[in-house]
Amino acid sequence: MLEEKAKKAGNINKVSSESVAKSQKTVIIKSEDVGNLEQAKKRDHKIFITDTAIEKVSLVKPSDFSYSQASLMKSKHKELLNVAKKQNNSNEVLFIENLDFNNEVRISGNEFVVSPGKNPFAVSVIAHAERQSLIYLHNHPSTNTFSVGDIDTFVCEKAIKAISVVTNQGEVYILNKLDNYSFNNTRKLLNEIYQSYPNGDIDDRDFVKKFLKRCYEGGIEYAKSK
Repeated sequence: MLEEKAKKAGNINKVSSESVAKSQKTVIIKSEDVGNLEQAKKRDHKIFITDTAIEKVSLVKPSDFSYSQASLMKSKHKELLNVAKKQNNSNEVLFIENLDFNNEVRISGNEFVVSPGKNPFAVSVIAHAERQSLIYLHNHPSTNTFSVGDIDTFVCEKAIKAISVVTNQGEVYILNKLDNYSFNNTRKLLNEIYQSYPNGDIDDRDFVKKFLKRCYEGGIEYAKSK
């Protein structure tokens, strides 16, 4: 999962309007700011990828994607799981793609994290990418969907158009910025959800559930496999 500044020992990022606004103002992404893809603390056990899971991956088409793009994304999700299965012990793998899926950066991680900030080429690609010109595809070794960190990175990084999670069981989840996407409205929503937790003690899964239910308020589309 995408965790901008991952914390261990039970601490997760606080998604506040101040921190999100600060990240949004970043123009040149430094390696330490690119963000990690990290699993949430409350997670299911690791599931090893099977050929059946790879075949299970279905086509999920965001509304402003062409069928060609959606088909290519489906192929990439299968390819990503295959790479994770054969080359990375079913651990996390990240593909950073352009909108045509013909130019990508591949990064392998461990069971809990894959860090684009440790790959100089990935850092350069992200830093020089145009607004909403990239798609992040990554797997989760558990059955979890997005994390708070995934959402935070998706919102903060202007270069990201869409982000997807394909679980090791073959389910696909996608967040996509539409033409009416509003950073300010999304920031307001994130802050509102954050403020709903006493003392900032965020329940990661509950936070994500609330965000996915209302993300349309910020011009974000949530799509998933059926």
